[in-house]
Formats: sequence, C-alpha cells, structure tokens
Amino acid sequence: MMPTLDFIGDISYYINKSAATNVGSIHGGLISTLNLKELTAMTDSIDITNPPEKQCAKCKEYFPATLEFFYQNLSSKQDLSSWCKGCSAIHRDKYRAKNKEKIAKQRAQYRIENKEKLAKKSAQWHTENKEKIAKRYAEYRADNKEKLAKKKAQWYTKNRYKIAKKKAVYHASPANYKTYASKLLGIERIRQSKKIKGAIEVKCSYCGAWFLPTNMQVQHRVVSINEIGGRMFYCSDGCKQACPTYNQQKHPKGFKKATSREANPLLRQLVLKRDNYTCQKCGATIGDKVQLHCHHVLPATQNPMTANDPENCTCLCKKCHIAVHKTPGCKNHELRCLNG
Repeated sequence: MMPTLDFIGDISYYINKSAATNVGSIHGGLISTLNLKELTAMTDSIDITNPPEKQCAKCKEYFPATLEFFYQNLSSKQDLSSWCKGCSAIHRDKYRAKNKEKIAKQRAQYRIENKEKLAKKSAQWHTENKEKIAKRYAEYRADNKEKLAKKKAQWYTKNRYKIAKKKAVYHASPANYKTYASKLLGIERIRQSKKIKGAIEVKCSYCGAWFLPTNMQVQHRVVSINEIGGRMFYCSDGCKQACPTYNQQKHPKGFKKATSREANPLLRQLVLKRDNYTCQKCGATIGDKVQLHCHHVLPATQNPMTANDPENCTCLCKKCHIAVHKTPGCKNHELRCLNG
C-alpha cells in the first residue's frame, strides 16, 4: 500500500532523526531527493506502531511525534514544530484577538492587491465543487426551514419601505423586450426600442403612436389579454380617457360616456399621426397629456361617403372639439336632427 502524505511526513521525521535503527543515520537533505517508491521501500522496515514521543516546548507534555499532534516546521519541512497543535491553536487565538484590526487591515490589503487572483481561484473552486455546494445548501435549507422562514419574515418587515420603493421604481421603468416580447407577439404591435437599449415599444391603442410602456403597464396587459374589456396600451392619460372602449365591459352598469364619438380607430390613428399628434387649432400635443380627437370637417352623418376619408378629418383636442360643435349648424343635436 502506498503511504499517504501525512504518513510520509511522519516517516520523514523518523528518518531524519535516525529513529529507524536498521536504516542508519541519513542526512536531512536526502529525504527531499527520494521519490515515493524509494521512500516506501525505506519505510518497510520501520516500526510505526510505537512512534517516538516529542515534548511540547510550551506545555512540556509528551505526544507522539506525528503530524496528528504537531504541525510541520515551516523553516525546515523535514522537521516538526516545537509546539503541539493545542498550544499552537491557543497562541493563534490569543494573537488574533489581540491584533484584530491589524489582521483585518492586512487581509483587506491582500484582497485589494490580489483581486484578480482571488476571483479566479474562487471561480475555479465553485466550478469544481458545484455539486458539493448545491448539496450543502439543500441540506442547510432542509435542516433550517423554520429559522430561514423567520429570518426572511424579519428581513421583509425591516426593509418593507426599501422594498416598496424599489418596486415602485421597477414598475415605473421601461419594460424589457426579451422578457415580454414572446407574451405580446401576435396580440400587440411591438418592436425593440432604439432610444433605450433592450426596451420594448408598443403602439397606443387609441392614437397609434409608438411609446415605451412601463413594467406595470405590460404586466397588466399580459394578465388581461383573455379578459373582456381588458386593459390596453395607452401612451398618455389623455388617450386613455378619450378612448371609447376604455374600461368598458360586456354588460356595463353606470359607465361614463367616452369623450370621443368617432367609430373607426384606424382612421383616428391615421389622422392623428398625419397631424403629428397636435391639435390643429390650439397646438396642444399628446405630450401635454391632452385628449386628442379625430374631427370630421363634413359631418359623417350628412356625408357617409367621406366618413372614412382622412382628407375630411383633422386632429383636435377635446377642448377645441367641443368648441367646434358649439358653433351654429354644427351642434351635435342639429346633426342628429338633419340625419333624421
């Protein structure tokens, strides 16, 4: 049987101290030149059942002169240290307790100077011990379920305001294209944003303008895809309030009337885009969070042939649209009467 490293260290100590009577006196430097096979042959005749004893220079106790009780001497690797492991541990603990700041400073300096080396070593170790680490984590979680649950609850209680703030920031930030593209593809018109790297852009359901939806908007849209009267994408609160289908259900009760009565959404989007989402009377834009409407110059009720003609339409804000329909001959009730 081939000897272990600890065994070789012990035997090398015996040989260098001439502990083996039938081997003779061997120079300390010779052991370093011997290979494992030669060392094994030399140790065959050595009786290691009763190793010689060595006195600890600190506690004056006697212990077997092996690596089990003594550390290897750093200055002379063929010899054992003068203190036993117990005394060495006590001295080490006292030194660390007395020099905490000094040790911490040295370690911090070492980490700074050897950052790449330590990172490489850590990555290599984690790669080589993936299964071991996973097993250890699984065992720890299984043995400490209640402790971890309590710790988690305490952490959430302690950091609830921080979590709420972080969630608010996340919900208000632009949604990621890779995260939601597969969920919206075929349902909404989407594209990858050129303004913000990795963000998704969608078309407003009312005005048809491309805009960057927030994470909350996309989450609400994904959840309501299969719902009647589900939430749609709106680039502004003005478009949301102006949309005839916003917040409508199959059997609504007490719902408010929409502020825009035109029926063709494609015509509306075409006209608003042509007029650059700007009211042609007062100059208000969609960026001002105003409600934009598609107004028929010639009433659709009187001229059905031009009802879907973009040339017969113009973009007006809600305020201007109401003002136009207050002029004599263009009031809503007059148009209904003429149609009747």
